[in-house]
Amino acid sequence: MSGSKRYGSSSSYSSHSPPVPERWLKCPRKSYTTITEKFVAFKTPLDSKYDDQIPIQNRFNTEMLFSSMSNMKVTIGLWIDLTKTSRFYDKSEIEDADCTYVKIPCAGHEQPPTREQAQLFVDICSKFIAKNPLQSIGVHCTHGFNRTGFMIATYLIETFDFDVTNALAQFAAARPPGIY
Repeated sequence: MSGSKRYGSSSSYSSHSPPVPERWLKCPRKSYTTITEKFVAFKTPLDSKYDDQIPIQNRFNTEMLFSSMSNMKVTIGLWIDLTKTSRFYDKSEIEDADCTYVKIPCAGHEQPPTREQAQLFVDICSKFIAKNPLQSIGVHCTHGFNRTGFMIATYLIETFDFDVTNALAQFAAARPPGIY
């Protein structure tokens, strides 16, 4: 059909608009619940420069996440970005919401985070929780499953002595199907 808009396809963006990540449109926005009452897992929000490629009902930006969590009486005080790019949104949107932004760039594409990246994640989360016990930590990669699930599961294993099966089950229960 000529003239129809094909959202999310490589032919639907202008030279000024970067492409929406593959499979992003069909990916759920965020975890159903917090994980151990501390973590919120979500796919990367996309700012308004992507709006011409995304139907209104599929949009997901930083403001939507903060609003949704506020409605659930959850305050995200720390935002951890595991993507290896800064093109999806402006980190000042997070900082303007009185939330600390931390980037731990992880490769993705079937490569797990390194031991050093995982230890950095555990250390950052542990320090934040010790100082801010009533606030939550938002964690995302491109789709909010694999790198995000790996890091949250690592935290549960290292900090709460969860076994691997239980840590992965906790993540999968909040963000089905979990790591895939």
